[in-house]
Amino acid sequence: MGKDATGGMALPTLRDGVLTRRAVLALIGDAAITAGLGGCVSPDPGPAASEDGGVAEDSNAPVTVVEHAAPAHESEFARLLRAGQLRSIRLIGDSITAGYECDGYGATSDVLIYDGPYGAFLESADTVACWANDFREYAQENGVGEFVNAGISGAKMRWLAEDAQAWVREGADAIFVMLGTNDSVYFTEDEYRADAEAGLSAVAEACRHLVVMSPPRNAWRDYDPLYGADTLEAVLADLAQAHGWEFVSMKDSIQLGTDDFNEDQCHPSSKGSHAMWDYLRAALGL
Repeated sequence: MGKDATGGMALPTLRDGVLTRRAVLALIGDAAITAGLGGCVSPDPGPAASEDGGVAEDSNAPVTVVEHAAPAHESEFARLLRAGQLRSIRLIGDSITAGYECDGYGATSDVLIYDGPYGAFLESADTVACWANDFREYAQENGVGEFVNAGISGAKMRWLAEDAQAWVREGADAIFVMLGTNDSVYFTEDEYRADAEAGLSAVAEACRHLVVMSPPRNAWRDYDPLYGADTLEAVLADLAQAHGWEFVSMKDSIQLGTDDFNEDQCHPSSKGSHAMWDYLRAALGL
């Protein structure tokens, strides 16, 4: 997504510590996480505080230390990752994935992420302060050797439907797809559904595990969409259920009218983009 229909940076013109949540979960207990149409349920508040602000102790209670406890909810993606079965991950998306208007956006790596009917595009640099690079850092700390952020500003689900290979390229063990905000401006709901089914089916053939994500709500001031995040969520959830793909709704991952967004109320700020990663991580049970 960008300021115009394509908005990307075509060749040859090229155009932030966090405590490990797994350790936190081992200390505070399992969090009940709901993936898909829900968000995340807060964990049990734990023992009551004493008058001095500490935790009231029960001298008769046994002390149990649990190491590396898995969350109460564990997605199939999380299971595969923890089993060491995912060595490569690819993200396919638009400007929200590419990190448009996040700190550092505009720098690129030398990785060609798309080469097809809509041009040729390089990957946003791993220095851009966005959710994709938060995910990259986590993945690389957990055994993933190759991580590609194939987010392109202005991209649409239609691109996948027309030529998935140009975007999927060599494929990956796991592929995450989040597309639809741009499509909602140009294509009817029925057209979007058809494009999503065709495009996502092609992606599923190029990976071991597909995760379909619906995009965040927005109040896009530059365009007048035909439908919104609720419709995108419903379409993608329905297709994922029908085909057996993993689904995560990002619709409520960040909040409109706050500094989660840039001024256009469509593109997340770096703060909002980091919050998206926190939300996705919880939804996946990571």
